[in-house]
Amino acid sequence: MAYHYRIHYLNRYGINQHIELTLPYLIMRDVQGDLCLFDQQRCIGSEQMLELMIRQKGGFDEAISIISAHPL
Repeated sequence: MAYHYRIHYLNRYGINQHIELTLPYLIMRDVQGDLCLFDQQRCIGSEQMLELMIRQKGGFDEAISIISAHPL
């Protein structure tokens, strides 16, 4: 199953941007409140992993800060 998300983030200049991703994982918050990639049973990837996916898809190396992720 694939999940479609619009993810809003701030780039290194503080500009609010968004990107759409299709992932085989759910994006939810873990018990500490951090974004996490979940399979059907557990967290399998951190917020840093999601940031890396965004940077790879966007074709940039700059640091970002994720604001939110909403299903489409």
